[in-house]
Amino acid sequence: MLDAGFLLLVSCILHFYYLSKGQEVTYCDNSMNYTSGSAYQQNLNLTLTSLAANASLTGYYISTVGLGQNPNLVYGLKNCPGFTPKEVCHDCANSVVTKIIQRCPNQKVAFVFNESCLPQYSDLPFFSTADIVIKLVFLSPQNAEDPVLFRSQLGSLLGNISSNAAADTSRLADGRTSYTSSIDIYGMAQCTRNLTGDECLRCL
Repeated sequence: MLDAGFLLLVSCILHFYYLSKGQEVTYCDNSMNYTSGSAYQQNLNLTLTSLAANASLTGYYISTVGLGQNPNLVYGLKNCPGFTPKEVCHDCANSVVTKIIQRCPNQKVAFVFNESCLPQYSDLPFFSTADIVIKLVFLSPQNAEDPVLFRSQLGSLLGNISSNAAADTSRLADGRTSYTSSIDIYGMAQCTRNLTGDECLRCL
């Protein structure tokens, strides 16, 4: 079997990242900083604690925390892929929210992405708009024996599951298609559940 890999389109995030299984990407926006001990840091700590505590219940959670007014509001999102067990989502949430502070000290915008979860926070609202710039790609070490046929079949599969994911309230769909008489291609598409169907489809 050839695995087409999964499209984890997390709102579709910044630059191209080529990841192998088990790797992790951290993005920090160095252009926006907060001061240690500030209201923003207090709100961020509350946001990350809330994301870690609640994300594993459904695999998805958003939070807005604002002690005071802008520019101290913090918008947070935590998403686990639909296939991730609750225990794995919970463990990932707890470990990654610690990493995001360590790796992005005093940064107002950051996310960490791996195959099990995505925590993301910002000082600006981002819940309902797809970010179609960043792509994160998991590479398979296998090559297709017939690239033209594989690409054609894969394109049809991804088109179908993208439409299905956008139409489903979970924003998740998977499927398979034949590559040869003995080999199938498997695929999955997912948007974060904060996106509308139209935004999800645009992103995918």
